[in-house]
Amino acid sequence: MTTVIRAENLGKKYLIRHEQQGQRFRYNSLSESLANSGKAFCKRLLHPFSAKSTMDAKEEFWL
Repeated sequence: MTTVIRAENLGKKYLIRHEQQGQRFRYNSLSESLANSGKAFCKRLLHPFSAKSTMDAKEEFWL
């Protein structure tokens, strides 16, 4: 039997969003999500090298 497909060095990236103590996750409407994305984009344009907010604390790891 011959090998038809070979995969090497594959991985899966996971993102974990950390929640600030005392704050609860709340679901946003589509319009709120779009508005927040627009605000974040503009903020990155105006301040490209500023530190990220602690509310957006994310951790990524690969398996």
